[in-house]
Parts: sequence; structure tokens; C-alpha cells
Amino acid sequence: MFSCARMCSPLLCASSATKASTGDTPLGAQLTNLSDIRRWLERFGRLVPKPRFEIQRLVASGPPWNQRLASHVLIRSTVNGEPYQNQFAHFLTLHWGKVCDDLILEDTQMWGRACQRLVAAGVGEAAEAPLVGAATVPPVRDSLTSTPTMDRMGRRRLSNRSR
Repeated sequence: MFSCARMCSPLLCASSATKASTGDTPLGAQLTNLSDIRRWLERFGRLVPKPRFEIQRLVASGPPWNQRLASHVLIRSTVNGEPYQNQFAHFLTLHWGKVCDDLILEDTQMWGRACQRLVAAGVGEAAEAPLVGAATVPPVRDSLTSTPTMDRMGRRRLSNRSR
């Protein structure tokens, strides 16, 4: 049986793991510690019961100490008694098999409509704001342009373009 809380086990996640999930929905997140990632996974389990994932595409690269995975995934479940299907892109960085960085880009319009159904049925958690961890670090800003810069995997970094 799928258990969201088990996904955040120290056996699967590095102690310094980060998680980001796009969107202004209850599954949006910017998290930097395991306890907050566990809270997100528990919320996911309450809002999307018994999810079924179907990997459509998977790309992996890098050695075991710095492996990168990118996938296109379909998710199916039942939300408030109605079938739910969505898709997302999932990007993971693993060091020796442990998740260090987790980024999810989901069709937030589809998920937003499911949240509206849940709120109409009295599920207040479906109207809550995205989770932001207590220790979330603000974006790094380029000293010359004062804009955040990100690498291809969505991680903050300093820009070299104007130096």
C-alpha cells in the first residue's frame, strides 16, 4: 500500500533535501527540510487518496553520486468521488540513491478544479495556501540585475552572464 509518509524516510531522502512544487494551490511548495517535506506528502495523501502513477517518459543521467532524473508522469485517483487524472513533470537529483532535490511541475489548472470540488464538499484543506518551509531561503539575487537566477533544474545560483 502506498504511504506518503514513508516516501520521506531517511533511507530515501538526504537530510538536506529540498522540494519545490509549482502553483498557488495546496500542493504548491517551497520546502527545505524533511519535516516540512513530510507535511507536504501527508497533505498530498489526504487530498489525493490512493494515487496511481504511470511514467510516460523517463530520462536518467549522471553517476550514482550525482544522478539526475526527469520524467513525464500521469496520475490517476478519485477526488471527492469523481475520477481525477492529471500530468506532471518530475525532476529529481539523487546522491547515492537518496533524493536531494525534488521539483514537480503539474498542470495546476486541472488540480485547481479538483480543489474547487473538494472545497465545495467541505474539505477546507483544499483551500489552503501552498506550504512554505520555516527555513526556506529567499532566492539568490544577481548583484547587478537584482533578479533571481536559476539553473536548468530550478535551483538558485549566482549568474555569470553579467560578470
